[in-house]
Amino acid sequence: MATPNGSKCMDCELNTSRLREHFMLEQDVWESIIRLSERDGMLCVGCVELRLGRTLTPDDFDPAWRHLSPQPSAMLLSRRGY
Repeated sequence: MATPNGSKCMDCELNTSRLREHFMLEQDVWESIIRLSERDGMLCVGCVELRLGRTLTPDDFDPAWRHLSPQPSAMLLSRRGY
C-alpha cells in the first residue's frame, strides 16, 4: 500500500488532481475503509469503490462539501448524482 502523498491515490497511485477527483465522503464511510495510518491520504473514486465493495451514491458524500472542482471527472459527477 502506498504511503499518503499529496494528491496521489494511496492504492493505484494515480494523481487525483489529474483525474479531477476531489471529494469528501461522510466520515463514517471514510472511516469504514481507512486505517488510522492512512487518515491523511487520498483515494480516487475507483479505489474507494473497490474498498467499499460497491458503487458510491450521492448519500456517501459529505453535504458540506458541495462545490465541485473545475471539470470533475465523469465518474465523480455520476456518483454525485449529476
